[in-house]
Amino acid sequence: MTFLQKYRNELLLALGIIVLYFLTRLILLNKLPIFTDEAIYIRWAQIALQDPNWRFISLTDGKPPLQTWSMFVFLKLIQDPLIAGRMLSVFSGLGSMIGLWFLSNHIFKNKKVAFITALLYIFYPLALLHDRLALEDSLSAMWYIWTLYISFLLVKKISLGTSYTLGLAFGGGVLTKSIGFISMALLPFILLVFPFRREPRRKLFHLIGYGLFAVFIGLVMYNFLRLSPYYGMISAKNNSTFIYSFSEWLTLPWLRRYDIFTGNIYALMQWFLEYFNITYVIFLVVGLFGKKFYQEKLILVIYFIAPLVFDAIFGKVLYPRYLLFMTVVLLPIVAYGIWQGSVFLTKSQKKIGEWGVIGITVIALLPTMYVSYGLISNPLTAPIPRADYNQYIGDWPAGWGVTQSVSYLRQQASKQKIYIATEGQFGLMPASFEMYLVRNPNVTIKGYWPIEDKMLHELITMAKRMPTYVYFYQPCVGCPSSGIAPSSWPVTPILVTTENNNNVHVTLYKVNPSQ
Repeated sequence: MTFLQKYRNELLLALGIIVLYFLTRLILLNKLPIFTDEAIYIRWAQIALQDPNWRFISLTDGKPPLQTWSMFVFLKLIQDPLIAGRMLSVFSGLGSMIGLWFLSNHIFKNKKVAFITALLYIFYPLALLHDRLALEDSLSAMWYIWTLYISFLLVKKISLGTSYTLGLAFGGGVLTKSIGFISMALLPFILLVFPFRREPRRKLFHLIGYGLFAVFIGLVMYNFLRLSPYYGMISAKNNSTFIYSFSEWLTLPWLRRYDIFTGNIYALMQWFLEYFNITYVIFLVVGLFGKKFYQEKLILVIYFIAPLVFDAIFGKVLYPRYLLFMTVVLLPIVAYGIWQGSVFLTKSQKKIGEWGVIGITVIALLPTMYVSYGLISNPLTAPIPRADYNQYIGDWPAGWGVTQSVSYLRQQASKQKIYIATEGQFGLMPASFEMYLVRNPNVTIKGYWPIEDKMLHELITMAKRMPTYVYFYQPCVGCPSSGIAPSSWPVTPILVTTENNNNVHVTLYKVNPSQ
């Protein structure tokens, strides 16, 4: 019997799940407007691809460079830079789904549970959202899953090859995002599944040695970043913006520490419940019951709780996307809970029908499928946490109007030289315009901040030389409201975009040269 004949059903199911995954990730991939961070990351990748001297450009803002480097391939193959950047996350999410399949199958020794895990990931709204955005979170989650799976493999097969593979995965994680160090810190918990009673002590020493070797490889890969003079920006940015350093945290009053922890844990758990949804939570609880596989399930829970508590204690700024990497490792337990629910309802594992398992799986998926459908088809009405809605959809960081403005400006630049001024010098503007227009010799782009009541003399001068445009999209001191120029500016609106009941207002103006 050939391999294809033996595993025909499993291969067909796997193919169907992969097709379903790509359908949910690729359909209307550009429906969401470009987000501020997406514009920054894609522009970094374009610059680094064109100029090798700037291969570490992301370090200037304290970001490890692997996401930037990984975009190179897609930028070479896909003309639209936004789609190219998002395709990296699409394939990262595919890597996460495959990793979860292997992790689940390894732990529970049940391919049906593994396939259910893959389906849970496909319709997990937090994963679906970030698999469709050019952010580093999907890639980071992929490394987190694979380091956990390979850590389990290292216990099963204590070898130099497995250790080396784990080290490469560690390196990929820390070169993507600093949270990759959490995987290294949690590695000792893998000893919970080591068979102390059956294996000789020397095997334990070998396991510890190979584990340390894997960590060493990851640290060597990370220290490769020291080649850049901007290496120190990673810790500087983390400590100044995202987390309290331990020494800084110790200087805080106890009441302040308590307020930070309670505020952070409340926000994180609220986002967790909103994204994980009630059915996932119910089957997560079901999956946790029972002594079978308790060590493995305990490790998965630790890989969720440890970073959650760390963020709650030390987090300065938190976003729902920080939950992605830590929550996906709970999906195998949810899948096991669905399977256990099927066993319980049918009273006997031998009597479990295929349709029974499918039916319970669909019931578990229905709420998240509803949210996922909204994210794909009409993001403006998607029922996601307010913090994410404001960032990606409902407020000025969402780049509504960029596509229309780029199309208009490209048309104008096809017949003459033009000058484009943007409100802001870093972020959505001017990066999103530079993504599409900077290589056009007829286009000059420059960002300005702060915006004052009186128009800059430079813009008036440029308007007399060539058509000059200015783009407003965020609040400023002299602006009547977000996306509207100061009333004293001699400008004429060309394109006006409003979204989310006029909460997002962006305007492309043309500067009047006669003023």
